[in-house]
Amino acid sequence: MLISHYRGYFSESYSAHKRRIQETRNRLASELSGDQLAAFQRVLQQVRDKREFWARYFEPPVFGLDLDRVATAWSDLRRDLLAALDQKAAAPLAACRTNTES
Repeated sequence: MLISHYRGYFSESYSAHKRRIQETRNRLASELSGDQLAAFQRVLQQVRDKREFWARYFEPPVFGLDLDRVATAWSDLRRDLLAALDQKAAAPLAACRTNTES
């Protein structure tokens, strides 16, 4: 009887753990989607446009953010995070290693 209680407890915990991994993956896939990147790029472009407008009246700080580098970093981060979460989903109890760990 005690073993069945342990089995039930750990089975529920394991299922909840797998569910959290999938929920995290889904949330990150959405939050780092191409649509979100495009929205972020639009905001950055608006900041640039406003700087150009105000530059006629005074010298605002230089806006030196490279949008192409931001997009590349965003896409790389999304790809790597989703790959790590896919790896974790395939082996929920295994330790995860990232590319930065040696």
